[in-house]
Amino acid sequence: MSEQNEATATLPGRTGPTKIEPGEASDAVFGRPGVVKDGPSIFATALSSTDRYFSAGVYKCDAVDIPFDAYPYDEFLYMLSGTLTLVSDDGTSLAIDIGDAGFIPKGWKGRWVTAGLVKHYAVYTNGGAE
Repeated sequence: MSEQNEATATLPGRTGPTKIEPGEASDAVFGRPGVVKDGPSIFATALSSTDRYFSAGVYKCDAVDIPFDAYPYDEFLYMLSGTLTLVSDDGTSLAIDIGDAGFIPKGWKGRWVTAGLVKHYAVYTNGGAE
């Protein structure tokens, strides 16, 4: 949590509307200062609200199969490359492919499975992206 907040805190102040440019979604974004690496995951936060309740950016990861007892925040995502399969504890699964948008609610229980992906993400939670 603190590592992500430190990265978000380095973003320039925003006093009005802003957007993520197409170039900010390329691999070049992962080489800039303030990027957070956590094992196979890399977060490049591009936008953050002043109260830290909302953050958005680009995320990528290698192949993973991560179980969640309770997903830590509400997340909207838009898949840029790869596929994400969400396997819920009840056995149902949802594949999110390139060009798909999806939502994972806070508290969701299941497995987050991918062979590798890049996505735009937007997270709403107390304290920002974790």
